[in-house]
Amino acid sequence: MIGDSAGLMRPFKGKGINTAIHTGVYAARSIMMHGLSKDAFAENYYRDCSQLTQDIPYGKAVRIFTNMATSLKFMDHMIAVAAERPDFMKAMFSSVSGHDPYKKIIAETTSLSLVFTFTKRILAHFLLRQKACLPLKKEGLAL
Repeated sequence: MIGDSAGLMRPFKGKGINTAIHTGVYAARSIMMHGLSKDAFAENYYRDCSQLTQDIPYGKAVRIFTNMATSLKFMDHMIAVAAERPDFMKAMFSSVSGHDPYKKIIAETTSLSLVFTFTKRILAHFLLRQKACLPLKKEGLAL
């Protein structure tokens, strides 16, 4: 058996089976193309796995941010922002779907206008105690 998700499962997205399949393919490719030596495996397998391991700190940051938003009862505001802003809706979807690495999600989403939007929401929530205005259902589907 080859392939393992232990220690490489991407935070928040989960999908451990996908990670196990990827690492199994990387291990098999390393063995088939470079032989079964410790040095060849370390050089090739770890390089291939770097796309997974390099994303872990970004995933942990997203998880911390999400846990804070939940514990501070700010998640409704995040959903409201996603309903207003397609860029943030895509970021939220990608964060749980596993389609993109967290580093890419953060890079594509970070903007001054989004910082301004969230600053207004944070002030409204914490200083003015305003509740989020969540989107209504349209055509039978919740946004």
